[in-house]
Amino acid sequence: MKLRIGIAGAGAWGQALAHVARSAGHDVAMWSRQSPDVSALARTDAILLAVPAQACRAVLTAIAPAFEPGLPLIITAKGIERETGLFMNEVAAQAASRARAMVLSGPSFAADVVKGLPTAVTLAAPTLAEAGAWGEALTLPSFRVYGSDDVLGVEIGGAP
Repeated sequence: MKLRIGIAGAGAWGQALAHVARSAGHDVAMWSRQSPDVSALARTDAILLAVPAQACRAVLTAIAPAFEPGLPLIITAKGIERETGLFMNEVAAQAASRARAMVLSGPSFAADVVKGLPTAVTLAAPTLAEAGAWGEALTLPSFRVYGSDDVLGVEIGGAP
């Protein structure tokens, strides 16, 4: 099924994830600080948040108007917010409460993903079925996404 995937963050990781989504046959809409028009993320089936952990709150606050209730938000930042000690899914609950937060994490490098080198990551969601469905939507032969329902465990495992 062809989806419309929003990517918030146009750095190396955001571009790599856009490449994955396009290669999986989906349409991609990009948002960045250089192109801050939040309407680019309107009418998306999910938004991938591809910004550093310490920028997540500010970016989520900026793009929150694009969120329909329950819109999947796939957080790709690894870490804990310094000021609050919160994990990224907790930051999302505060800054974009209408979203349904999930976490994508794993040993990966943007350049390797774009080159098509083998990469495996975990996508954790509130339910295993949801993680599996979104993981399947983003899986390629060289980019494998494995589902989990342990959101906090995946965040802890990925935190530097």
